[in-house]
Amino acid sequence: MLAVGYNAAPLLSVVIMEYEFTFDAQGQPGAVFSSGHSAFGCWLTDELSANASQLAALIDVVAQLEAKALYEHEAPGKSFSLLLDRERAVVSANSLALDMEELQTDGEIAGSTDFYDEELHAECGLTDFKAVLLSWQLFLQP
Repeated sequence: MLAVGYNAAPLLSVVIMEYEFTFDAQGQPGAVFSSGHSAFGCWLTDELSANASQLAALIDVVAQLEAKALYEHEAPGKSFSLLLDRERAVVSANSLALDMEELQTDGEIAGSTDFYDEELHAECGLTDFKAVLLSWQLFLQP
């Protein structure tokens, strides 16, 4: 007799990050990410750019997170801030934090999504973020 089973476990959703790296007319690197991850492109272009030492330091931080030597790492920037933990990477525009504070002090619902803009906030798994950093590093090599 043939038995057919059904796995009641929830299906895992897979989100693929697509991105493209280019150099502009002045030779500055830039990154464009697919919808839903656009903030990573802004962060790479505006905050990390071609800073090889900062890039190497971030790759080291990711390795420490993977080895469970660190629990969390924050990297505030001029326009965007990066938050890493053992499972994910989150990029948020600094203006988004100000918008959240205003929503809370104005008594509006803090969970409101009216202010959301995909160019202001994005997140992905730590493994995917590491792959992006390594790809960026390879792209920047002469």
